Amino acid sequence: MPAGGKVVNYSTFLIGTNIRSRQSNTAFQWEATLYVALLGTAPTDNTLTAAAESPYTGYTNGTSRQGIASSTGGWNAPSGSTAVSMTNAAALNGFPTATGSGTINSVALCADNSTAIATQVTFGATGAVTAGTIYFVTVTAQAVATGNTVSIAGGALSLSET
Repeated sequence: MPAGGKVVNYSTFLIGTNIRSRQSNTAFQWEATLYVALLGTAPTDNTLTAAAESPYTGYTNGTSRQGIASSTGGWNAPSGSTAVSMTNAAALNGFPTATGSGTINSVALCADNSTAIATQVTFGATGAVTAGTIYFVTVTAQAVATGNTVSIAGGALSLSET
């Protein structure tokens, strides 16, 4: 199982404090908002095989994802010159409270908050990302019990490219 990666045939550029994306040989476009999804089953490869959202009862596929604006307020300024990385500027506290137990095994960054997690990124006529999963990472399994509130601290979600 991969530790994480970009979905097949997708590239991003971390420029300024914004995320730009492009498909091969297509002009890059700004992404207004990216969405963080919690996964109960990690992808087994970069084609998102076996990926599954719904890590715990109370979390709804797609609609429970938390948005991060691709702007100064959403992401901290990129750092590095060869391997560029940036982190979320604020805590993500809007995930639903668990109404039943489960386990978070992965986190994914998606272009929208409704497309199935196993859907590779799709592009519109202008080359802008319109739907699908862009990045994913396998995390140390985090058990979630009934009544738990899930959050990701500011600066804890790191996006890097070389």
